[in-house]
Amino acid sequence: MSLPRIAVVLSLLLVAALAWVGFRPARRDLRVQVTEGKVRLQSPAGTVEVPAGAAMRSGRSGFMAEAMAEEGRPGSNPWPEGKAAGAGSKPEPVAPEAQQEEPEWKLRFQEKLRKNVHFSLQGVPFKDAKAYFEKELLHGPILVDRLAMKQEPQLDEMEVRLETPQDGMSLQSALNFLARSVHLDWTLRDEAVLFTTEEGMAEPNVARDYDVRDLLRAITDYDMDGKAVEGNEDEKITGESLVELIKEQTAREVWERQGGNIQPKNGMIFAVAPPATHRQIQEILRHLRDSRVVQVKLQARALAVDLDAWKAIAAEDEAAITLSAAQLKALDQALSSGTASLLEQCQTSAYSNQKIFVGTGLQGLKMNIRPVLSQDGKNLHLEGRYRIGNVDFPSNIQIPDGSTAVFTASATEAGAKDKRILVLLVRADVTGRKTP
Repeated sequence: MSLPRIAVVLSLLLVAALAWVGFRPARRDLRVQVTEGKVRLQSPAGTVEVPAGAAMRSGRSGFMAEAMAEEGRPGSNPWPEGKAAGAGSKPEPVAPEAQQEEPEWKLRFQEKLRKNVHFSLQGVPFKDAKAYFEKELLHGPILVDRLAMKQEPQLDEMEVRLETPQDGMSLQSALNFLARSVHLDWTLRDEAVLFTTEEGMAEPNVARDYDVRDLLRAITDYDMDGKAVEGNEDEKITGESLVELIKEQTAREVWERQGGNIQPKNGMIFAVAPPATHRQIQEILRHLRDSRVVQVKLQARALAVDLDAWKAIAAEDEAAITLSAAQLKALDQALSSGTASLLEQCQTSAYSNQKIFVGTGLQGLKMNIRPVLSQDGKNLHLEGRYRIGNVDFPSNIQIPDGSTAVFTASATEAGAKDKRILVLLVRADVTGRKTP
């Protein structure tokens, strides 16, 4: 190699060495950020933003560098406090905000309400006590609505005497005492503490509709002659009567003073009321449906019993309307021994609140009874009458489900010639539920 060539090579090596020495400090001060296909390079000399893949010339060192941001390849970042992510790379996971059922402002107020406070207010007007709470304890607004001012026209001047115990109390408890001292309630509403009345505390009304066509469908009743008749108009369920029933069994103030409304139309009930009232409506309708589709089995037996035998059987309580298991067993024994005889027996089933008829013949046993299951499902009310020959037994009694009612009359009234007593036994059992 000739001397000139050696000089050129040495010169190139020297330039390369100088460039390397000049490059290193520049790199230590270089910040690289890659976002959305662009590369931003920031150094003490300034900031340059170029598209990914473009070439940049450094004015300090004279070197050529290419800023690359390949898909899926993280960019280089020499600073230890962070890691730049290239386009398409997976960013560091960020913890999502916790789901909050309550708005942020309410959570802030609730945190304030938990803090412990000490104070003494002796004979100050409410307006001053309110101002003290706002400025010194709550550090937030306390509002009074028109309902409170209407209930307590002299509210601002009402005297307040409150003092915390030695170990203090929560701000929430303090607000409770303050509200009670002026006969009001309070709640959190619209980023403030609101003093209001019981009416103002009510939940906002919501609109819902209820399909009640199944409850308005008629169930056929029968008379003593077994003929189908229109149901008792006083007991027939209509949309209007159902609305009145709901109003009677819910808080009247909802409909009269709190903007509630309830109307029947085309087999539907449309109600605007607070959520708590809607829950009551659902419970009322559920009970009506449960009682309407309940089936009741009725069994009747007419017996002629020797007077002495009956006195021995009924000795426990002659005024009782039901017979015990021991008394029923004694009657079976009387039938076996001949001191009692079976005249007639029949059975049928009916829906709760349906008046039914069943008979064994023109001169035999007839029943025309409406069984109604009680709201608690434990008792059956039996209303109507029974007939044996020319003897009527009116019925308007309530007995436990599964028990046996007893009616008595002189056997001679039914045509018997001997000294016997006529005993009518009626057993009522809830047997199941079936859609009418």
